[in-house]
Amino acid sequence: MGHPLSQALGDVIRAELATQRVKDLFRGFSKEDLRKLWDGVGDDSFYTGPEGEFDCADIHFYMNLTGDGSYCAV
Repeated sequence: MGHPLSQALGDVIRAELATQRVKDLFRGFSKEDLRKLWDGVGDDSFYTGPEGEFDCADIHFYMNLTGDGSYCAV
């Protein structure tokens, strides 16, 4: 088993990579664009449209990063 500090560092690195991935994924999208994606999420938990296909978890994660996550509240 690895050292707890190594594991914690690995967790931090994975979190940073995940954050960067969604920032890259939604670069150039406005708040209104993201709300449109969220509103268009289907029963399969994906938005599929002219902008592409996006997982609702990625949309919600990015909206939380931008301070608009409360829009996703049911």
